Amino acid sequence: MTTDWAWLVYMAADNTLRIGTDADLAEMQKASSDRVSVAVQVDLPGVDTERKVLNGGGFVVKNTLPNVDSGSAKALSDFLIWGKNEVPATHYVVDLWSHGNGWQDFTFDQISGPSVGRSVAITLVDRAPTVLFKGPIQKIIEPAASVDAGGLINTVESIAPDFTSLDFLTDKEVAQAFASANGSGPVVDVIACDACYMAMIEVAYEIRNSGSFLVASEDEETPDGWPYGKVLERFDNGVEPVDAAKAIVDAFEAEMGHNPFATLSVIALGGIQNLAGALDALGSALLPVLSEHHSAVTVARGHTTEFSTDGYIDLIHFVIRLKNALTNALPASDANLADILSASDRVLDAAAAAVIRTNRAPDSNPNSRYSPHGIAVYVPTRPLNPDYDSLSFVADAPNWANFVKTYQPLIHSVN
Repeated sequence: MTTDWAWLVYMAADNTLRIGTDADLAEMQKASSDRVSVAVQVDLPGVDTERKVLNGGGFVVKNTLPNVDSGSAKALSDFLIWGKNEVPATHYVVDLWSHGNGWQDFTFDQISGPSVGRSVAITLVDRAPTVLFKGPIQKIIEPAASVDAGGLINTVESIAPDFTSLDFLTDKEVAQAFASANGSGPVVDVIACDACYMAMIEVAYEIRNSGSFLVASEDEETPDGWPYGKVLERFDNGVEPVDAAKAIVDAFEAEMGHNPFATLSVIALGGIQNLAGALDALGSALLPVLSEHHSAVTVARGHTTEFSTDGYIDLIHFVIRLKNALTNALPASDANLADILSASDRVLDAAAAAVIRTNRAPDSNPNSRYSPHGIAVYVPTRPLNPDYDSLSFVADAPNWANFVKTYQPLIHSVN
């Protein structure tokens, strides 16, 4: 039977989130209906991987596979193709359930160490671009230094690591998997990331052709993730894709509104190209004044909402702060200021069109240091990640990237 909606949940829990799978699966079971189907792939450490379908209030195991490498693009693509065949629907949500860290990677001292929300206890090292996962550990770690005397991995680049295979998905692999799956059945309407730090322009740009809407968090998520019973209830009324994406955020807010740091937003992926172009124009306008007025940029950045991972700040908040700081720093008659203000307004307009729902209104206090607006951007204060240049966003917004790369070394200099 074809339902109106189907959720395809890629539960990549072959890592420290393995203890959270049962609770979320139990929540999903509460929302069984004839209007929404749920198919899940559950990958846990040291056991076979199961593919399950929600049927009559309970999950039925449809396939058991040898432990799957959740860091393989083929594994994701195969699951999506299987899910579309198993639960045919008019519309699809693909839920990437795991650890997350935006476009950058982490290392952590012991791979068995504690989780902090849906990120991991970390030591920052050389990193490569990702969307939800990372590339094979063998590409990253020198074999002689990778394992300690007790057999624990000391250094891994990690976003939703698959501990069994020591493999991870790159952002490009995620986009490739979606492209392959979208070629066999209806396209994906909503990409839902139940993971930390995924609501970023760099992430959204890489997967802009993979679906219509991205639902993700700018900040860290709690380890227990989303309230799936409440979320799936909202799919009982035959909602259209844009309203379905917003419904996820609304259900999240109803459950998590007490948490002042809980963030979730809907990003219309069709608007990301325009936002990237607007940021590129702003970068071009900022470069002529950066050498003389970098301290004003630093003031703006210092008063912008920053998230737990180095370099991730709220894009909209930063542009608002930039407008204010540079208006105070430059003469009103300066042509550069006019260009900056015009370009800033273009960014804000494009961002308003792209970010179509957030779970919380930005703080009305103009002096607030925590005012998420729904989409983040990378503007680091530490030395630039050398893999920044490999991002598709950087290739297509070179002036903005040049601003970021020129600004960072100036942070600790004196005008």
